[in-house]
Amino acid sequence: MHGASNLPDAVAIIRGGGAINDMAWLNDYALVRAVCEAGVPVLTGIGHERDSTVLDEVAHIRFDTPSKVIAGIERLILQRVQEAKGLFAELIREATRAAGGAQRTAAEHLSAIEAGARQEIARSRQRTAELLAQARLDAIQSVRAAAEQTQGHLHDMRRLAALQLSTARSEVPALLSEICGEAKQTLQAARNLAQANKDFVTDRTTADVRYLKDATARTFDDLATQARKVVTDARADAQALMREIAGQGPDKTLSRGFALVRDASGRAVTSASSTEVQVTIEFRDGIRAAQLTKDSEP
Repeated sequence: MHGASNLPDAVAIIRGGGAINDMAWLNDYALVRAVCEAGVPVLTGIGHERDSTVLDEVAHIRFDTPSKVIAGIERLILQRVQEAKGLFAELIREATRAAGGAQRTAAEHLSAIEAGARQEIARSRQRTAELLAQARLDAIQSVRAAAEQTQGHLHDMRRLAALQLSTARSEVPALLSEICGEAKQTLQAARNLAQANKDFVTDRTTADVRYLKDATARTFDDLATQARKVVTDARADAQALMREIAGQGPDKTLSRGFALVRDASGRAVTSASSTEVQVTIEFRDGIRAAQLTKDSEP
């Protein structure tokens, strides 16, 4: 391996059952140290349930048999797929919750703007009524003041009061019209601003939800692809190991100097106390007939 990026997810060491001496190499110090210093989890499935090696003691996870290693890997892959599905559902719920929150915020802003516009109109109407009342009060006070003047200036004062009253009455409608126009412009600007805010929030929320859906779909596809690749590699490795195990037949045992003794019916003779007399002995390069005899008494 040339770097951390090339490390596998895990390493599986498996071997079928057999004689204890055939598995002695699995207790080698250098191999055990390499497993301890490995940067990834090491899984073992060696021999039968009764077999135990030093590798099993230092492994990250120990399985009784090779087939249980494959089953354990498949369970882990299924667990990761279920976790990915759960995360996808959680993303959808969070996106839905965020969209609902944005809509509620936009509605609250719109309600606040409308309430502010209505308050501004009410204040404008109140101001207009106050100005009109004040103008009327000023006119009445001017008339009374003119009446209290000397009789000689009564005519001039009455004419001046009438002029002031006429001026006040002519200015009030213009002022009222101006105030109403300003109030309408303020209300229209508030509505335009509220609509712009609502459109912006809606567009932004839609874009965020679309991005979250796309990102979640890509993540789920990547996880599914990796899961399928892990299952395929595990099956190929298992098949290769099964072929290697199947190749460890009696021929290789015979080639190391062992012999196979069979009785007349072809069954293996495994004990010196057998009552069989005529037997066949199979060597590496052929079969010879033989006759068993009892040991002489001392």
